[in-house]
Amino acid sequence: MLDELNIGNAYLQVPVEYEQVALSKHPSFVSKVIIMLMSIKKGSENIRISKTPEKLSIEDSTEISDLLSQANLALWGGSVEEVKSRFEDSSCIGVRETEKLVSVGAARLNDYGSLIGPIVTLEPHRNRGCATTIVSAFVREALKTSSTPAISVKSNNLPAIRVYTSIGFEHYKSYVFLGT
Repeated sequence: MLDELNIGNAYLQVPVEYEQVALSKHPSFVSKVIIMLMSIKKGSENIRISKTPEKLSIEDSTEISDLLSQANLALWGGSVEEVKSRFEDSSCIGVRETEKLVSVGAARLNDYGSLIGPIVTLEPHRNRGCATTIVSAFVREALKTSSTPAISVKSNNLPAIRVYTSIGFEHYKSYVFLGT
């Protein structure tokens, strides 16, 4: 299959053990990010909600877009329209401090499996329980219908890994995103 690919601007997700195979077939992949998939089993969760999580709606798209732009992250695409499209298949939760949205997360919550993330917190509001609150709220909701929710994180994002581990997530699998 790799021999058949016509690669322009592309990203390829492969298991870590197949990275060299992909690179040997297509050396045009020059960027690389290692992603950890973490999962949590019902009964091992450590729900910690220290802030008031707020369910967000499509009406909050402009504020979410502003937060992503301030955080210098375009995980969902940064435009208001791209954020609005996220609401088609995801739930969003935010944390406000002095009525300003300072942390936001999204999740696809399904009975056959739930995927939490991305989670974004503005730099001055980190280490205050915002991300822990959002992830905990999603875990609590996901475990009502799904036996093993998952979250993915860049393998070098140690603060996020500490948050997820403290809630009960464990490393499940790693994979590589290769980009041209």
